Amino acid sequence: FKPNHICKTMEVDASTTSGTAAASASDSLSAGSPGHMAPQGVQPSVNAALHPLVLLTISDHWTRCRLQFGHNRVLGALLGKQEGRLVEICNCFELAPYFSPANPQTADIDTIDAGFFQTRLAQYREVYPSLTVVGWYYCCDLPEEVTDTEAALHKQVCDLVMSDSPLMPVLLRLLPSSAATTAESLPVRLFESVLELVNGSPKCLFIPLPTVWPPRRPSESGLTTCPGICPAAVGLRLPKP
Repeated sequence: FKPNHICKTMEVDASTTSGTAAASASDSLSAGSPGHMAPQGVQPSVNAALHPLVLLTISDHWTRCRLQFGHNRVLGALLGKQEGRLVEICNCFELAPYFSPANPQTADIDTIDAGFFQTRLAQYREVYPSLTVVGWYYCCDLPEEVTDTEAALHKQVCDLVMSDSPLMPVLLRLLPSSAATTAESLPVRLFESVLELVNGSPKCLFIPLPTVWPPRRPSESGLTTCPGICPAAVGLRLPKP
């Protein structure tokens, strides 16, 4: 595995899933189906607490790929824990495209490398045994609503995490070029994914999640000065917890 392979452009379509209950949930995702947002007025069942370190890590990932490869599409897994109705997002790691043994020099950009995911997850669990995969992040210039590309990516993420967590993964979107970005408003959107019946068939829909900022640890006291070194975070000021 070559580290730079992580930064390959990834637009993932729906893939074949196993026949388990969790997989059947992910099977309901259709990359070509119109509309992936839940109807207005539908309330989320959880809240999300997002640690600043996660944003800095994602921004660094996006910046490296943009400078080295000239593109700005990156994704990765979110690590955290859930207590009651609160999903706490504490850490994250990058995901990589799949490289076929028959053609190891060319990435299959439509497929997430499941082997890399499992290896990296095992490494993180040695250091953070209490954390599990609670979702995934996607960083790109996107519209406000969840796109077909993200819905297809979400399907693959569901397949990857179904044996690790019984929960439907959340989606974090970081929009580095958002025109709405201000010093008080980060270009971050969080979504809960839920399984609903649409025209008699199950489908995964996305609900915007309210986000809180947990109290900062002493080790995070310097994060308020870090965004200036990252183009994705220029001009941003981390919200007060």
